[in-house]
Amino acid sequence: MDEGMSINTTERVEEIQRMDVEKKDFTFAHYVSYLGMMPVLFFIGVVSSVACLRVLSRPTFKSLHAKWYFQVLSVGDLGLFLTYIPIMVTLSGCKFEYYWFAWYFAHLGWTLASALHAFCTYVIAWLALDRCLAVWWHSAYKNVQRPRVQYWRAIITLICSFGVQITYMVDAEVLCTTPGGVEADLNCQNGTWLTVDGFQKSYDESWHEHFRRFHTSFGRWIPCALLTVFNLSLAVAVWQGKIHANAATCAGEGRKGARARTWERNLVATMIAMATSYLVLSLPITIYLTTYAEHVDDRCTTTYPAETLRHTANTLQFLQHVLHPFFLAALNPTFRRELMYMLRLRERGTYSGTGTMDGYSSDALTKGPHSVVPAGQQVRSVTPIKNGISNNAIFEGYHSSVTSLAP
Repeated sequence: MDEGMSINTTERVEEIQRMDVEKKDFTFAHYVSYLGMMPVLFFIGVVSSVACLRVLSRPTFKSLHAKWYFQVLSVGDLGLFLTYIPIMVTLSGCKFEYYWFAWYFAHLGWTLASALHAFCTYVIAWLALDRCLAVWWHSAYKNVQRPRVQYWRAIITLICSFGVQITYMVDAEVLCTTPGGVEADLNCQNGTWLTVDGFQKSYDESWHEHFRRFHTSFGRWIPCALLTVFNLSLAVAVWQGKIHANAATCAGEGRKGARARTWERNLVATMIAMATSYLVLSLPITIYLTTYAEHVDDRCTTTYPAETLRHTANTLQFLQHVLHPFFLAALNPTFRRELMYMLRLRERGTYSGTGTMDGYSSDALTKGPHSVVPAGQQVRSVTPIKNGISNNAIFEGYHSSVTSLAP
């Protein structure tokens, strides 16, 4: 959560009362982060997440076990993007036009964004855990791929992510401050809306200190520790060749084994990229919340190094969610190919110019989209071909192309 300023309600009201009546302009960091970078990332993130959902819904990925988690992750990212709209409009709680907008920001503004961020992070952790089980403990991996296990994982993660935020959602209030004091006027025509969120309101109480530590641990440090362990485990598996050996053991050394190795290798690369992006891009806001989240005078109109770090860290955290569909497209040829089909950048059945058709080898065209042929091997079509075309055509030297996101 971003709203960490250690100040109670009375002190905040007194500060507002001491401020000059004249309006000051907001800091440059506010404009760059919330009116410059975030709107651009918001548009890119929404479009790419919707495209990701449409691609994953195609029949090509029907039997993909990890597909469901990637779809849940895309839905979570979309929800997070929508929760950032009030944050961008209000410049992270620095200006409010209406009471209901101030009420929403105080009770639900950063709490909803934090809940969805934690939910998406734990979905990535589940995906990384499955990849670790697949390469180190395949029998356990097969047991956790049942749909009921997947659903319960998502439900429990969702309940915990939002349940941790309930205290902050409830323990908040909206005040109207004027030079003469605090008013109960919901129109606040002669004053300024002041939001006192759950992070601020009871900050000096002992229970709140313990809860903050638990909240930061659950939403930040525990995911960091889990993803670090999973990433190191996957890196060791890649270094030892465990991925290839495991896939060959489970699927054999032939075409099925080659397909499994390619599939597993691309999934592992995707999970390492997603986990690393979280560790790198979410670390600044985690450090801020743990070390620098304290009260500063007039944080909306005066530049402070810690506040500049906060705005930059919020933007980096936002970017981390935007990158998820791009990792899928960059590291998985099948996903990339289906995306090109959907965008009409490529037509099915077109010759690739490298001895393949639609990314498949000529043997895959006759034996199914999941066939794999070693490079340089002669392949003889055994499937009868209609329309008078002989089925004895021989293709030489064609490199195989493996579907990477289809088991």
